[in-house]
Amino acid sequence: MHTWGEKDSEGNDICYQISEISYYIGGWLRRWARMDILQYKEKFGCVRVYCIFGWTSFSSITHPGYCYSHYGKVGMFINQLTSSMFKYLNWIIIPIHKKMYRYRYTQAVKKWPQYKNEILCWADWYEELRGLEG
Repeated sequence: MHTWGEKDSEGNDICYQISEISYYIGGWLRRWARMDILQYKEKFGCVRVYCIFGWTSFSSITHPGYCYSHYGKVGMFINQLTSSMFKYLNWIIIPIHKKMYRYRYTQAVKKWPQYKNEILCWADWYEELRGLEG
């Protein structure tokens, strides 16, 4: 556990670095994997990325992580029409999201090996990251 203002051996703020790592993971997953990333942040000196695998509606593809539709009443109607098809589409999408989630965490651990414990200790879906800790 780290606190804000605590410095590493190079004089960098540890919690600021961890906050950047959370953006590195969460921002990429939201943009490129189109995952619903609810929040990414540093908390108690650890990386926190809260996410949902799969899609629930058309809006979760076009605007992942948002809790409202950007298309008004027409968009809400489209979301209602297409929501039932996503439970079948998620059979394909969820395994892809899991692989992308593991990939980005692996990249973060390779880029910041000194923060490996802080990256992995509170991962939202830790069971998907088995094998990275060793």
